[in-house]
Amino acid sequence: MNSKELILQRLLDKYEHSKHFTAPGSSNRRVLLRIRKDELPEYDYQNAAVRDDFNVAVKELAGAGIVCVKWLAGRKDLVAEEIWLNLDHLAFAYRLAGVIPLKERALVSANIFSSAAAQCKNTWAKAFLEEQAELTLAQQKLTVLGKREQDYVQDIITALVTYDQLKEECLTMRGFSIRCYKDSKHFEKNVRDAFLTIAAKHDPRLRELLQYQELKPREKLAILGIFVRPELYEIAGPVTVKTAWGNCDLTALSRTGAALPSNSVEHILGIDMSKIKRVMFIENKTCYDEYVLKYRKSDELAVFHGGFYSPYKGKLLQKIADCVQPGTTTLFWGDIDLGGLQMLIRLRQIFTALLPWKMGLAEVEQFKEYGLKRDRDYLEKVTKTMSQPEYGSFLDILRAIIKYGVTIEQEVMIDGLLCSPQANPTNEIPPNITEKHT
Repeated sequence: MNSKELILQRLLDKYEHSKHFTAPGSSNRRVLLRIRKDELPEYDYQNAAVRDDFNVAVKELAGAGIVCVKWLAGRKDLVAEEIWLNLDHLAFAYRLAGVIPLKERALVSANIFSSAAAQCKNTWAKAFLEEQAELTLAQQKLTVLGKREQDYVQDIITALVTYDQLKEECLTMRGFSIRCYKDSKHFEKNVRDAFLTIAAKHDPRLRELLQYQELKPREKLAILGIFVRPELYEIAGPVTVKTAWGNCDLTALSRTGAALPSNSVEHILGIDMSKIKRVMFIENKTCYDEYVLKYRKSDELAVFHGGFYSPYKGKLLQKIADCVQPGTTTLFWGDIDLGGLQMLIRLRQIFTALLPWKMGLAEVEQFKEYGLKRDRDYLEKVTKTMSQPEYGSFLDILRAIIKYGVTIEQEVMIDGLLCSPQANPTNEIPPNITEKHT
């Protein structure tokens, strides 16, 4: 880029950010570059060769009526002090600079986003692309994404359109990357973080979960149905999994638990749960392992819940719910914090009669000395949560968290699992955790 093009591009950029562009006729201010304020740092007037080259460019532009120049007092024709754009010759300035006017670039960008949105169904990805197109047209300028390099914008669009077309299908992250770019690592290296930033703002599932809970990139992707690697779903209990290829009786593994791979879920036709009287969902892996080895009842199905379940895990949970026998008790045991309560509330979308277990005021009081200290920001989130209807039955817990400034992690309860009080203020679940295996 030569000096003439550089000067014009800087001036045109300032013009496109000025009221002359956004609200024509509303400003009398000049669109100018002030040399002594480093608004054109390349113009090194102390370097004779550089200064002379820029001066030639300035004089040529001024002679053509495209710019005006104010020379430094006493240094006329030697050192420029200010250079400003002649707004009557904008079209000429754009042509000479080799720059497409912003309104034209915005129209092209809007068309790109609109075309991509047209390839999508009615999802958050489609809504985001439509929003980008609408904002671009309304403001007649590029969005933050639209300003990025063309290849980068196309990569983001490709990821969004491909994701939209997955429907209910789930993929590994590398499989998704291959489908998008024919490159197994391109998504992770170049697109993942931006893709997740967009999803966090526009996908209702992620937006809701991230209000009160921090999630790692792999957890966010799993919720969207993209796995870093295939998931394993751990369960323990006397159940038989029925598939198109035959039945798998997991009773023999009840004392240690078994794991179902995520890619098997689509092939599960049903689950024989005729021996199950209670289903226990456990958030923490250590607690799940301890519970299965030492405390699980013979007529109980223990399920490792983990973090916020992905779409495929949700399918497995729904199949369990569909096969639960009438009168079966369903319980959830998680951390006594916003994340744990949020997981419980979300799981109730599948198991509507789900009850909390060991997640009551009694546990907060008993284990508060071992609680995790929380800062003011977290406690303010707890306070805001109290006004939400779905948290109405947990107000005593939330007040205790605020009072003591701590939340309770499941792991601190393990040693006292047999003797600690039941976290069920209604006493609907009998204290039968001490029943031995049969």
